[in-house]
Amino acid sequence: MGRRVRQLNQYFTTINFPVLLRIIGLLLVIESVFLLIPLTTCLIYGENDWRCFLIAFGVTAITGGAMAFTIHPSTPSMGKREGFLLTALVWVFFSAFGMLPFMFMENQPLSVSDAFFEAMSGFTTTGATIMKSISHLSHGAVIWRSVMQWIGGMGIILFTLAVIPMLNHSGGMQMFNAEVTGITHDKLR
Repeated sequence: MGRRVRQLNQYFTTINFPVLLRIIGLLLVIESVFLLIPLTTCLIYGENDWRCFLIAFGVTAITGGAMAFTIHPSTPSMGKREGFLLTALVWVFFSAFGMLPFMFMENQPLSVSDAFFEAMSGFTTTGATIMKSISHLSHGAVIWRSVMQWIGGMGIILFTLAVIPMLNHSGGMQMFNAEVTGITHDKLR
């Protein structure tokens, strides 16, 4: 039992968590920019849900900015372990912050579990939903669901590689290979 614990301890101490958190912070800042699309849509249509998108924008931008600009990893390199872990963590973090507008909606707000399910379904493009109808949603909420599906369909990790060039030289290819199956980076070039 003690040997197994030492192996797990060694495994987790070799993962470069500061670089993971910094990259997730940068991606959260980018997600906050995407939250401006439904915020603007609500303002154009004069809908009261603009407040929920403003709150979600603020929380996401502040958290992402704090993670991105206060965490300074001692080594900025990423390996395969970090690439695979980042793939899973990006979905979780994007969904955790992407669910906020659904929880703060004025008309039939969702519970934490339902909102997380809706956001995770959007970012992973599974197509599942807990909503029987979207006719009660504001235009901003419908746009936010569409943006989540678009980001998920594009592939969060492929998006990451396009936006954060620092990943392209180290762990970016491992992350790309973990996300995109059937295509190699040589074919992408």
